[in-house]
Amino acid sequence: MKRSIATVSLPGSLRAKLELAATAGFDGVEICEADLIVSELSPAAVRGIASDLGLSIVALQPLCDFEAEPERIIRRNFRRAQCRLDVAAELGASSLIVRSNSSVDAIDDAALAAEHLRRLADLAGPMGISIGYEPVPWARHVTDYQQAWQVVRLADHDRLGIVLNAFYIAALAADPVDIAEIPADRIVLVHLADAPVLDVGIAHLSRHYRCFPGQGDRPVVEVVRCVDATGYDGFYSHEIYSDAFLSASGAAVAVEGRRSLEWLSAEIEARHSTSEAASLADATMPREIAFVEFAVEASEEGRLVEILNDIGLHETHRHRSKDVRLFRMGNANVVLNLEPDSYAESYFWEHGLGVCAVGLTVRNPGLLEQRASRLGYAWVEASAAAGELEIPGVEGPGGVLYNLVPATPGGRPFYEVDFVPTAGSAGSERSEVLRIDHVGHAVRDTDFLPVSLFFRSMLGLEVGSATSLIDPAGVVRSRVARNRAGTVRLPFSTASGFGAGPRRFIETSHGAGIQQIAIETADIFATARHAKREHVLEIGGNYYADLAARYDLPGDTLEAMREFNILYDADDQGALFHFYFREVEGLFFEVLQRVGEYDRYGERNAPVRLAAQARFREATPPAGSAADWLGS
Repeated sequence: MKRSIATVSLPGSLRAKLELAATAGFDGVEICEADLIVSELSPAAVRGIASDLGLSIVALQPLCDFEAEPERIIRRNFRRAQCRLDVAAELGASSLIVRSNSSVDAIDDAALAAEHLRRLADLAGPMGISIGYEPVPWARHVTDYQQAWQVVRLADHDRLGIVLNAFYIAALAADPVDIAEIPADRIVLVHLADAPVLDVGIAHLSRHYRCFPGQGDRPVVEVVRCVDATGYDGFYSHEIYSDAFLSASGAAVAVEGRRSLEWLSAEIEARHSTSEAASLADATMPREIAFVEFAVEASEEGRLVEILNDIGLHETHRHRSKDVRLFRMGNANVVLNLEPDSYAESYFWEHGLGVCAVGLTVRNPGLLEQRASRLGYAWVEASAAAGELEIPGVEGPGGVLYNLVPATPGGRPFYEVDFVPTAGSAGSERSEVLRIDHVGHAVRDTDFLPVSLFFRSMLGLEVGSATSLIDPAGVVRSRVARNRAGTVRLPFSTASGFGAGPRRFIETSHGAGIQQIAIETADIFATARHAKREHVLEIGGNYYADLAARYDLPGDTLEAMREFNILYDADDQGALFHFYFREVEGLFFEVLQRVGEYDRYGERNAPVRLAAQARFREATPPAGSAADWLGS
């Protein structure tokens, strides 16, 4: 895949944009007219800088409101177009992009549009420049790629082709199947962008909310696969109009753009070798959450242990060669890492007590190392003694390590290889806890899109659409990354309001990180009965009055839910019972029970939980340290 980016996608001066694109590893750039107009650099100087940086100038864009105009206007338009061609030639650009006409004077006549574009291509040909005709949804008459291809085909000129905009096709839910009718040599360029699902109209969405493919929700991959099926081997170019990108780090934006193209390239390649791609996906797909690892100090371990014991997790194993302890029940494993001079200790001194790593079982972690290298994510090698598992990791949001736990001989659990049983390994009378259901991140608002791409491109997970939750201090946006089986679920949330839960957590823990750990139980009431009342988040009585009105729950069940602060949700697939422990420095545990085929997260109850957490914070004096788990 030939990789390009339009200068409009990057912040900074034109020179800075070129340097960012080259440093990130792009092959080419599109020069946007607005960037050139405000620059002190001449077109010839831009050409020289790009050449020195190893960048091809793919296009100059855009020429607007050109074709299918009345004769009195078209003469002026051709003078304007000739000036643009002269600039494109001085730049050394391969093409000039012409957007379909949105002027009120535009005439609805495909043959006339074709004639004007053919004449323009006649002018461009001797200059070694191709004309790329790009439809825009707000044009007067030519609004989609099928109409644009009809015009290009009527013009029948070897220096005129179509620009396919994957963003418009995907955002408008247009069927990309007709792309197959377009010969590859008539496609001048492919523009790429993604976007979240927002009901704001295509023009506003296009001008303010675009993002890189893999960061949004649109089916851009399906469009690109249709383009690839034509045999097209030209440039794929990011064209991102985004308010957020213009205020972000230029280097970070450029790197994310390259990662997006790496991911798209892999998705295209998967189409050519289905069996090989399926085998690779099987070998690298996270299968379950093997463990959650806390960075702690000995002085704070006791308070955390109380919370774990409440849930039903007890110390069962200690590491063979490190000061690391395992608390577990069922398949729920929580590791406490007190090892000096370790990643966990470094994490603790930067963030305080918190989750420094999440273990994911993967059949072949080595293949993910190659992927991390291509994408530029930080890979952390394992530090294992002889006979212990080699468990490498990749650095995820907020510096949390995703440790990749390989298959073990005989299919034994990881702790039977690296740990030895303790006196508590015989277990207790309790057995209801099943597994870790999901682990939730709090991320900065500026990282919400990059985190989506990380989970998709690095871990191969599916990422759902964003939902909005109401916190008393602001709106919380949340998405969920998960594998298809639902055995790995990694929600991530952000908020711009300072007092909102995710934002408060980030500020108090000095960075993004794991804010929520949800444990699945087979008997929510049994788990709740064992939890100390002072540890559990209290839910107001109005919630249960509303619950009684909305659901036909037995009276004794409802009363037990009120007593133990258990929340409830249901849909056509089943039901969810869940309760929360009080947060400390923003981090909290959830215990849940899924009934039937319920597959969601109780989003309806999120405002109730967020409001209850806000009340607890207001009623609790500021803690002396991140380890003040009991709020006493």
